[in-house]
Amino acid sequence: MNGAIGWARGSGEFAEERGLRRGEWYKVLEDQGAGWLVLDVNDVHVRITRDYLVVRRSQPKTWSVVRLTPAQGADETHRMYLVCPGCHTRQHLTGRPKESECPKCRKTYPVDWSDRA
Repeated sequence: MNGAIGWARGSGEFAEERGLRRGEWYKVLEDQGAGWLVLDVNDVHVRITRDYLVVRRSQPKTWSVVRLTPAQGADETHRMYLVCPGCHTRQHLTGRPKESECPKCRKTYPVDWSDRA
């Protein structure tokens, strides 16, 4: 699993306050027991409680869909964006594409519209 024992992403303000970005999956490097995991957050090891994470065993292979509210600064044209599962680049979009090519890594992945980050 590329040195990872799983993958996790933050949920809620608690996770965001610790540097986790909405929709981005991070490698789980260590399970410290008692509900604590160590994540690789941009080459920094971050210890965070599992209570504020969504955890999965395998690396995601689809774009995450992040929906923003007006309270989060979303304007009419930027109400949602996708997060690339490969390089974590964000991409604003219009419509509902079935797949999308990442402008940074140039890989094409399906969009999982049921995956709401």
